[in-house]
Amino acid sequence: MKVIKRSVVLDFPESEDSKVERERVRQFLLEALQLVVGNTTQMDINIELGERTTVYRVACPQEVIGRLMGKKGRNIEALRALLTPICYNYGFRAVIEIPFYPQNPASAE
Repeated sequence: MKVIKRSVVLDFPESEDSKVERERVRQFLLEALQLVVGNTTQMDINIELGERTTVYRVACPQEVIGRLMGKKGRNIEALRALLTPICYNYGFRAVIEIPFYPQNPASAE
């Protein structure tokens, strides 16, 4: 991963441990989401790496979005809150993105 700062290219090598940790978090998140919405094989989570933040993009059918979000977004917010300390222990920040749902529901109003 490369970051350009003031015309200097800084290279942050992606360690093998970091990849394993992010994959473990992805598997945990996938299993938790499948338990919430019912075991659906149409659900997948893609990982997008940033310098210090990892974005977990959930790909699922639109008909399960309601269950995934929960009443007033409580389910997904609870998963986001649970993921924060888990990823903190591994040394990175994580964001869960759900299709058809804004990252910050308060700003959508």
